[in-house]
Amino acid sequence: MFSVIIPTIYRASLPSAIASVDRQIYPADAVLVCGRGRTAAENRNIAARRAYSPWLAFLDDDDLFLPYKLEVLRTAIASEPNAALVYSPYTVADPPSIDLVPPVCQYQIERPDQAMKAFTTGNYLAGSCVAIRNDVFIMSGGFDESLPVCEVYDLGIRLAMAGHNFCKVSVPLVWRDIESGNRLTHLTTSAHQQRVRQNYGLVR
Repeated sequence: MFSVIIPTIYRASLPSAIASVDRQIYPADAVLVCGRGRTAAENRNIAARRAYSPWLAFLDDDDLFLPYKLEVLRTAIASEPNAALVYSPYTVADPPSIDLVPPVCQYQIERPDQAMKAFTTGNYLAGSCVAIRNDVFIMSGGFDESLPVCEVYDLGIRLAMAGHNFCKVSVPLVWRDIESGNRLTHLTTSAHQQRVRQNYGLVR
């Protein structure tokens, strides 16, 4: 059901990221690692073109999936089959939980107008916390490779503008290394976020 896409700059944390996918209680169809591109967006796109699963789950090489991530995503998709994108919060607790029992979750559908309203205030989609339907990803053209950061934000806006529903999972499914000095995905790069909003006329 899921191909996991890992863009990388081949840092020491990459084996741990891959191992966190191997530990999933609902196994991935494939793990596709790419470091050939110049940016995380390009690496994601290169790997995604090789994916055959109905869904693409993205993971940065300095983050970890919690063991029940794909199982919870599977349940969320079954609960909200009209969603084109599923996202969750993340945790920074150290060390990350190794509990194999999926937590009790709530799944909330987010209509395109609700997503667009939220996007006017900033980005709430972390790269490792997002899964996208493969056919929708292909039709959207994938990530904008001209963006050095905020490419997930940009794609989220385009999907909402195209009328796609999102599904929000209530519990964290990813451990994120916010102390990393050279992150692949920068959630709070305010200047770049402002530029993306300007591109779509979302300036407050």
